[in-house]
Amino acid sequence: MLDEQTREKHIADVRTELGLVIEFQHSFINPDERTSREKFYRNMVWIVDGTRLTRDYSRFIKGGKFGSIELKPGIRKAEFGYEFFPSNWLKSSVPVVFDFLGLDNATSADPIRRTLYCLFPSHDEYNAVYAEIPREVFIKTALNGEWSERVTAFMDEMEQEYIEEQKQRQRNMQQPIYYRRKRFIYPAKAYRKKSRR
Repeated sequence: MLDEQTREKHIADVRTELGLVIEFQHSFINPDERTSREKFYRNMVWIVDGTRLTRDYSRFIKGGKFGSIELKPGIRKAEFGYEFFPSNWLKSSVPVVFDFLGLDNATSADPIRRTLYCLFPSHDEYNAVYAEIPREVFIKTALNGEWSERVTAFMDEMEQEYIEEQKQRQRNMQQPIYYRRKRFIYPAKAYRKKSRR
C-alpha cells in the first residue's frame, strides 16, 4: 500500500479480511519507522519477539516481582513500565503484544511464556497497562474482528479516564491553598483574616 502523503510503500505482514494489520517484529525497529507504520495503518497490532534479547524475558519476570496491580480480570497496571517492557515500545500508539515463547521454548510448559502480553498505548510514559491473553484467544479474536472491537472499547475507556483525571487535577489546582498552623488547617482567606487581628 502507498502512503499518499509520504509516498512510502508499506507492505503489511498480515492483513485480516476485516482489515486488522498484524506486524511481526523480531529485530530492532527505528522509532520513526514504527511511528510511520502506526500512523499509516492505525488499525494494527505489533507482535514482538520477546526472546530476541535474553534480558527481555528476565526483565519481565523481575518486573513482576516488584508487582503490578490488577485493574480488572486479566488486565494489570505496572507503575514502572520500563521494569517490564523494552522502553522503546512504551511510546507506541497501538497495542504491542509480547511473545516470550520463541522457537527455542516452543514445547515449554511455563504458563508465563505460553501467555501473550498486550501492552496498551498510554499517555503516561512511566505506567504500563497490559493484558494477559491466551494465544488461542488472540488468534481467534484477531480473525473474527472481536480483537479490534474489544481493544478500541478498552482504549476509549482508558482515554476517558485520562480526561477525567486531567479535569480533576485542574479542579484541584483551583482549590484554595491551605496553610497548616499549630494543629489546625485554615483556608488561605481565613488565615489572612486571623493574622490581621
